[in-house]
Amino acid sequence: MPEIRIPPVLRAEAGGNRTVAVEAGTVREALAALVAVHPALESRLLAGDGVPTYLNVFLDGEDIRLLGGIDTALSPASTILLLPAVAGGERGRERLHVVRPLPLHHTSGAGVGACTAIGAWRAWPPPEPTCPCDSVP
Repeated sequence: MPEIRIPPVLRAEAGGNRTVAVEAGTVREALAALVAVHPALESRLLAGDGVPTYLNVFLDGEDIRLLGGIDTALSPASTILLLPAVAGGERGRERLHVVRPLPLHHTSGAGVGACTAIGAWRAWPPPEPTCPCDSVP
């Protein structure tokens, strides 16, 4: 039976469960089965005909967007990992907050969207200096 791994940020809505086994043939059916058991997850897992853009869904370690999307077929031994993107925090903290590719690499300097020098993975706080824009007064 396929298993869905629930990240800490969603566990309250999933009754505190770390994993939930579901009977499903596709990722869509698995998420629907999870929501049927834990309705509080619906707004966090489903948006329109798919998943919200901030929710990364991995099937056996592969991003479903690179497979068949939400209609990717499951095997009985499949493991689905839900990974919501998280952002925020303060400069000076040593915690990693963002773990997904972003179109912009920082929000300081000339303001959000002003710099597109690097379209790389972003960790917060970024290493110093982050780009040439940050050294401009």
